[in-house]
Amino acid sequence: MRIPCKHPLIVRRTVIGGELPLVCIPLVAAHSEALLDEARVVTEYAPDLVEWRADYLLGLAPSDVGLLAELRTIIGETPLIFTYRSPLEGGLAPLDLAPRIEAIFAALNSPHVDIVDFELGSGAEAVNAVRREANKHGKRLLLSWHNFSSTPDESFITNKLVEAKQQGADIAKVAVMPANSRDVLTLLSATLAARLEVPDIPLISMSMGPTGIVSRVFGGNFGSDVTFAQGQSASAPGQIPVQGLRSIWRLLP
Repeated sequence: MRIPCKHPLIVRRTVIGGELPLVCIPLVAAHSEALLDEARVVTEYAPDLVEWRADYLLGLAPSDVGLLAELRTIIGETPLIFTYRSPLEGGLAPLDLAPRIEAIFAALNSPHVDIVDFELGSGAEAVNAVRREANKHGKRLLLSWHNFSSTPDESFITNKLVEAKQQGADIAKVAVMPANSRDVLTLLSATLAARLEVPDIPLISMSMGPTGIVSRVFGGNFGSDVTFAQGQSASAPGQIPVQGLRSIWRLLP
């Protein structure tokens, strides 16, 4: 039986970390008009959350966060995650930390963003700055850690989720790349251990790539509170179409 979070987050009436895992669909368009068109398509799938991978937008400038108002009009009251992912963790944002933080601060200043995703590996000073700004605007902070080359051991993964909590995360996320099925089991076991060690915030975990698909489908049973599914396009390897994911979930008790 799934172990829910002890203190779920309620964001725009959506419960994150409750009795059921949620589905988040990313927006990954490279141009503004395509982004809005993608959002219109994605809303037809009725996701629980939407993530704007702003690093996919070519030449993003702080003024482009004005698109958030248009996105909000399209997605209604669905919670929106703003992500400007570092290239060190699979993203397309600048390597320089300063423009990434500038874009994140601009998004936090928007009433249309509910959650910001920031890399735990950016360093304590940067994490503290983003956390303070999120708190200032009443937004939620998702601290994430990604490894696109391998799967560390169970204790390392668990410790990363615990560290995110210790650094002030409202949601902690880890994504790793498996070499085999045993690595997927390592990720799932680490997630369950983290759920028991830090039961009071929502967790997100996944094994990426084709081998890790099982973690996206059944991760909720091990303590992962959100899974990412493909709408029009995937933002990470192994994401499956949202219709297929929900078809499988309907078969489960």
